[in-house]
Amino acid sequence: SPSEEKSQDVEVKVPAGAVVGDVTKEAGMEELLRASRGGGGGLRIHKRCHGCGAWLHSKEHGYVPEEAREKFSLTGRRKVRATPKGVPVDVLPQGVEVMRDTSVKYKDRTRMLVCQRCYRLQHYHRMDTPVKGGFYRMEGGRDWEHEAEIVEKIVRRMRKGSIVLMVVDLLDFESSLVPELFDACRNRRFPVIVVVNKVDCLLDKMRDKEKGLARLKVWVRRMSRQIRNVHTNDVVLISSSSGHGFKQLEERLRHHLLPEDPKWMYVVGRVNSGKSTFVNRFLWYIGYKHQGAVHYKRAVGGVTRSPVPGTTLHFVSFGLPKGFRLVDCPGIPSRHQVTAHLQEAMDLYAVVPRKRVNSISYALHTGRSFLAGALVRIDQVQGNISFLSSFFGLSVTLHVCQTCKVEDLLSRKAGDFFYPPHSRDDFERLG
Repeated sequence: SPSEEKSQDVEVKVPAGAVVGDVTKEAGMEELLRASRGGGGGLRIHKRCHGCGAWLHSKEHGYVPEEAREKFSLTGRRKVRATPKGVPVDVLPQGVEVMRDTSVKYKDRTRMLVCQRCYRLQHYHRMDTPVKGGFYRMEGGRDWEHEAEIVEKIVRRMRKGSIVLMVVDLLDFESSLVPELFDACRNRRFPVIVVVNKVDCLLDKMRDKEKGLARLKVWVRRMSRQIRNVHTNDVVLISSSSGHGFKQLEERLRHHLLPEDPKWMYVVGRVNSGKSTFVNRFLWYIGYKHQGAVHYKRAVGGVTRSPVPGTTLHFVSFGLPKGFRLVDCPGIPSRHQVTAHLQEAMDLYAVVPRKRVNSISYALHTGRSFLAGALVRIDQVQGNISFLSSFFGLSVTLHVCQTCKVEDLLSRKAGDFFYPPHSRDDFERLG
């Protein structure tokens, strides 16, 4: 009968890898039908992690639990709303005043689908096991041996006629300045703008910020002469945390970009230089509306940013108006950085400063030593008195003692009184 024919179930074939939302709702059923047509109607099936760029559901990384995946749509989005605390009632007692809360904390927010690793890094600052492979795996399955291999692999994937934003860490200028990367980009005739990040870590406590910024500009441009043929106007000082300097960066980008000639902008640089934080702040500055809810102080949402080297595992691309595109690239690793020798997330968050650093000066006499956690030791062997200025975050212990007592102090209190590292095993492993 016609009624029996209407009640029969209809099978819909979904492409492999498609993530379908709740099919009991109208939106979920619409996505299911679109997926059966091959993602028609302009719908793009989400297959990469919004935080690190890894392929979702892969064996090494990009894992998403099934119960979490079902809460998101095909495009990897989910609408959430914070509900007020308390018990809902149908009738209010007589005389009770009703107060209406019109704050933005109860509005709908969009959350993006991220892998389990990015979720733990964003919400708990926890890293279970260091991820190996991904973009840093060379041909044949071997790990990288030289930085030049990663540089070549990144530059080779850049689109012709693009512009490169090279992010440099102000607090680790010598190490984060990669001349090989600059030369490789210039060999392919890519315009390069050197973006010096983390200016707020030194300027927050200065009495005269304008004077301090002018001194920093002189020092940065003098140090950037290590890179051949870099123009002084292409060196811009910014703060991805506070948004300082983005107006100057915009003016410099107008010199290289034209509306009728859309280009791709690649954000490159050393690991832990603040590339992902810069991408999030840049998208906020230009009014990008498709990134979901981003909490900049809590480092939740958007591209995953953490002091873990190699947080961004693959290219993370963002389509901008008029054909422009912003691409966050994996960082260039280095075995000479301190973060390359630390394995615990607690130690990495302590070493990499996220706020202003304290400038503390010490007077070292002969036979005295300076200790920064259980990682750095400076001895005054001989000579006159020396004045030592240190720049560290609040999570690093600083101590001055007699040189003859250093070995005994570290053997007894490393990991407890002197940290990072916070683990005794990590201290012994570092030697």
